[in-house]
Amino acid sequence: MLRVVMIALSVFCLLSFASCSKSVDNGDKKDAQIEVIRDGEVVLKGTNEVEFGKFVEGDKIRITTEEKFLKIKICNSIDETIVYLPDGKFEFVIPSGFDAQVFESGTFTDEKNIITAKNVGSDELNTERNLAFNPLDYRYESEVTQFDAKPGTLPADSAAVLNNEVLTYPHAYANRVTRNEAQFYARNAIDGINTKSGHGYYPFHSWGGGLYDDLEFVVYFGREVMVSKIAIAMRSDFSVMAGKEHDTYWEEITLVFSDGTEKVINLEKSGDFQEFDIEGITTTSLRLMNLKRNKSTPSQMYAALNEIQVWGTEIDG
Repeated sequence: MLRVVMIALSVFCLLSFASCSKSVDNGDKKDAQIEVIRDGEVVLKGTNEVEFGKFVEGDKIRITTEEKFLKIKICNSIDETIVYLPDGKFEFVIPSGFDAQVFESGTFTDEKNIITAKNVGSDELNTERNLAFNPLDYRYESEVTQFDAKPGTLPADSAAVLNNEVLTYPHAYANRVTRNEAQFYARNAIDGINTKSGHGYYPFHSWGGGLYDDLEFVVYFGREVMVSKIAIAMRSDFSVMAGKEHDTYWEEITLVFSDGTEKVINLEKSGDFQEFDIEGITTTSLRLMNLKRNKSTPSQMYAALNEIQVWGTEIDG
């Protein structure tokens, strides 16, 4: 009798984490394996689509696949995104503290969440899309720099990328992050959110590097892609204090592609997306450098990037 009760309790505990795992027909493609890990223990296993209970800070979502591309959605409030997985692995840790404040309040507190990992067909891969979009990107510990270091001394490239720590692309990196605060992380500029007329945490989070002129920002794609258009939305907190607007803007930026191609673009004072055509450049990354602030308008001289879009297609879709 005791054994029956213990079995029943075990089943109940398992169901409290996940109520179902759906089998999705992937055709000739392989199933994606989904796990949720809490305190070092696997509390959920499934394939392709699973239902999970309430997340707690520190829960790790791990997805493995034999495919290079997946369309992933981890909870109700974060948009589904296509990611490139060079080694077939994806991991995301439910954030805590200030790191969680770049997401909408309540994002990770729903009582029920559907986690999906869908294969991506060649037609979708060959369709033009924003190749920089990844709301599941995050900053690695190895990428943290001294935000107030002497100009010209900070690494221009991500240590996490160079050391093969990054599992999922696209991935954003910046050589400076204001006070190393989450509200200014590089990942904020590729999460699909562009809220004008403010600064701070969600929904006004942005990438910012403070009052420096040696700033560099990079989007890594992890493979070669064909780029056709860039769209940039700068932060636009033009509220006035003591006779000065909070933000200025970059009036000129140099775009640098992995093959060494450079393109100088000129921007206007606006929080709207400003688009720039690119003549079909093949690249593995896009770097923004030589960011020249407009200094003619009275402001506190802060310039920041709300969002960047990189439109293009796969080379090997």
